[in-house]
Amino acid sequence: MGNGSAENSLHIRLTEEQQTAFHKVLKIAVYKELHRQKKITDIQLNELIQWQEK
Repeated sequence: MGNGSAENSLHIRLTEEQQTAFHKVLKIAVYKELHRQKKITDIQLNELIQWQEK
């Protein structure tokens, strides 16, 4: 079967609230990965996380 077949397609519908929450969690995960790689400091990580929680 080809890559465009309906069997390989998945559509997930999220509410606007769910989309916002998903993006928030995703951003925090990126910040934590940058911190793990020592690309940002502890202070920067904490500030970025606090900014997402507003």
